[in-house]
Amino acid sequence: MSSGSTRTRIAIPPLRVRTQSVPAVARTQRESGWEERVYAGLRVVRVPPEIRASLTGALGELGVEAEYFLALIQGFPGVPPYAHERGEAFLLRLEAACHRLMAVAGTLEVATQSYLSALEAGYPGLRTQWDSDAWWPPFGGYAMRGEPLELRLRRCGFAYRHVVAAHLASNVEAVAEHLALTLHALATLPPAGVLPAASLHQGLYELSSAMQGYIISHHVSDMDERTPGLLTGIAWLRGLDAREDTSLKSDIAWAQAQYNAARQLAARGGQPVAAGASAGATPGWVAAALRDWQDTIAALERLRSGR
Repeated sequence: MSSGSTRTRIAIPPLRVRTQSVPAVARTQRESGWEERVYAGLRVVRVPPEIRASLTGALGELGVEAEYFLALIQGFPGVPPYAHERGEAFLLRLEAACHRLMAVAGTLEVATQSYLSALEAGYPGLRTQWDSDAWWPPFGGYAMRGEPLELRLRRCGFAYRHVVAAHLASNVEAVAEHLALTLHALATLPPAGVLPAASLHQGLYELSSAMQGYIISHHVSDMDERTPGLLTGIAWLRGLDAREDTSLKSDIAWAQAQYNAARQLAARGGQPVAAGASAGATPGWVAAALRDWQDTIAALERLRSGR
């Protein structure tokens, strides 16, 4: 998907638009009345009422869950003091939200398939219009305000390196990105009769297939044994938290070790080869990694100083 737009047919690609921050999605979309837009936008007379009602309900459930998920991650950890119990409560709510999203995605997939089939039957020409754009205007992307999730959980006593190992932040960001896109789409859905049937067909297909075929299968469930989704990642984090050292000192030592490893890689020109090989210019990605680790160490040191 190109930056700043979602105008492509979903072939299960990652939805990672990062062009700008949309800081108050849950609040602004609620104010825009997306619920009424869904009802009016799906009221296509050539689609049977029961099929329209089924998809309206499924999209409504997804919209409510999207608002909850975005508010949950944006509001964590709240104001100090940051007790470990607050982090545990966040993980419980995040886990429950993931289970609900899985259920909603399954319902949405079935309802969307029925609706699209009815739409194709009502407008036979749709079957040849595979180059249509979805209805929503370009999406500006979504980014969490404030500190990264790793630092937020670190404030609540969870080890920074354990959150990294559990792939928690990247999965949360991917799910939030698509849910913010969903709210953007629902909030800009024109009434039936105004929107071309082909654009409605394409947009519904993209939202449903990306939710079930990519977000749930890659970021809520596990993509593979080494790349956990949110549910497995939460379980991993709990296990690491119970078994291993979670001190801030151990996190700082770990981050410094990662920085030193990146420096050694930079000294070899970015190539992980044996010592003695000729050194070249430091690739951009290595330089970026060095900066990232410097920033991480500085953030962890600030936490220690704050204590």
